[in-house]
Amino acid sequence: MTQAKAEIAAMFEEVWNDADFHFDIKAQEVAIDLARALEEAGMTRVQLCEKLGWQPSRMSKVLGGGANLTLKTLWQLCGAIGLEYDVVLRTPEQDRAAQPWEARHLGSDIRRLHSGAQRNHAHSQFLLEAVRHVNQMAWLRTAHVRHVAGSGRVAWTFAGWKSSKWPQMPQARSAEAW
Repeated sequence: MTQAKAEIAAMFEEVWNDADFHFDIKAQEVAIDLARALEEAGMTRVQLCEKLGWQPSRMSKVLGGGANLTLKTLWQLCGAIGLEYDVVLRTPEQDRAAQPWEARHLGSDIRRLHSGAQRNHAHSQFLLEAVRHVNQMAWLRTAHVRHVAGSGRVAWTFAGWKSSKWPQMPQARSAEAW
């Protein structure tokens, strides 16, 4: 590894192990969720400032991730937006809890993924049948060639192959049909 690459790798390692760096990431995640909650509530920053009696500069700090929020400030913000908040503790390996706007889309996402899985399954079944058919035809052709070769005649045929023997592609059903 070159000297420059080693130095860059060391810098990334140092940053990644820095607790302040991880705190800043969490603060940004909270700020992003608060800004999205404000948008989902159909409110502007100005309206929220007026409702809370805050200066726009304070709102910019909070929604920009530059403020170290207290639980009381978080409670005030959520209350003004019309939300409650919970502190969810989890291990780093666990997924974070879905926000209300994310949870609304989970059902449609699951239906979309399920429909795609069914289409993929149908295509896989079609391909499997096609491969089985090609394999069967290859074995029949091999047997026929051996038979013809054994009788002293030379002939290369597909032993009665017909295009109608190929499997037909199944029609995919829409998500509503399920």
